Amino acid sequence: MDPFLELPPYWSDFTPKFLTAISNSLLSSLMPKYEVRIEEYLVLQHDEQRLHRLRPDVVISSHDRERGSLAVAVETSASTELDYPEFDPMTQRRLVLAHRATGRVITVMEILSPVNKSPGEDGIAAYERKREELLTSGCHLIEMDLLRGGQRLPMQGPLPPGDYFAYIGRKDRRPRCQV
Repeated sequence: MDPFLELPPYWSDFTPKFLTAISNSLLSSLMPKYEVRIEEYLVLQHDEQRLHRLRPDVVISSHDRERGSLAVAVETSASTELDYPEFDPMTQRRLVLAHRATGRVITVMEILSPVNKSPGEDGIAAYERKREELLTSGCHLIEMDLLRGGQRLPMQGPLPPGDYFAYIGRKDRRPRCQV
């Protein structure tokens, strides 16, 4: 494998081509009963060092008081232009095999991206939540980890030696998974 695939410009070019090649090779053997489609969705990864909860310095509120009144004068200053916290939008793609007549999803193939394998709530934790949804949805799940960097998917036991992994989870064999 090309180690440069992990860099954003190469990764974003590789995944649609790779999924299209897989889709094209599957179509002839699955038609007309099944359809294969590539789904896209956007994932935002925030710069966690810059994100923090904001608490206002002054709160203006309204409430009834029985007696008395209060007036506050606040000096205003010129406005300033600032940048929003940085985030890195990345288009994720996955292959979906569905029954043509009913639309029922049979298999989902996820290609793990650098975002999926990065630490934190926007990274591997978010992917693990999505993974749980897929594992409980009743479809087969294929996960391909073609990246040497980042965290490996958590499993119940050590992974075999290797740089790249394919996890094949058949719905009728859960919680077992072939690696």
